[in-house]
Amino acid sequence: MGGKSNLRLRDGRRLKDVQRGECVELDTLPGVKLYASWVTLPRAGQFKRFYVLDTLPGGGRTLTRRHKRRWLIESFFKSAKYDFGLNEIRLRTETGTPQYPTLFRGT
Repeated sequence: MGGKSNLRLRDGRRLKDVQRGECVELDTLPGVKLYASWVTLPRAGQFKRFYVLDTLPGGGRTLTRRHKRRWLIESFFKSAKYDFGLNEIRLRTETGTPQYPTLFRGT
């Protein structure tokens, strides 16, 4: 899962203050050991740091590699969702699909 840099840890520090691969506990989630890292990705002409929290142990490079791949997949689906208008479609029930019959029936 991802986290904001200002998440408070059990020991009073913030997420932005940890070392890569360090085992931490969130203040809001006591008793759950998480491993922290970050990945820096280009966003809108700048580089932005995204923080990673994982339940599986791993060094900083392992966590970064694992989640960098995941972010690429997530960004693709986010782009597809908004570029093709899929955010307007309700597919949770059978009554949601008749609103967009051409999308599903090819007519």
